[in-house]
Amino acid sequence: WFSLGGLLAGLSLGIALTALLELTNVRVRQEKDILGIVPVSILVEIPHLSTPGEARSHVLRWWTELGAAAALVVLIVLGNLYAFIKG
Repeated sequence: WFSLGGLLAGLSLGIALTALLELTNVRVRQEKDILGIVPVSILVEIPHLSTPGEARSHVLRWWTELGAAAALVVLIVLGNLYAFIKG
């Protein structure tokens, strides 16, 4: 029971801290974020301009995620085959 109480306390504390940080976050990332702060309409938007390094990093991240997903699928299939053969 003690470990279940610790688990619930940890989850509760984590959820409360996440909610507090999210509610106090004042960053503006999209147009809808600023509409509630400023009572005037938005005339212009600054486009995101990525550098070549950011573009390479984005491609590398995409391939890394694809490789990790493929590795997980292969491991799941191999684990099931092993369990089927040895089972």
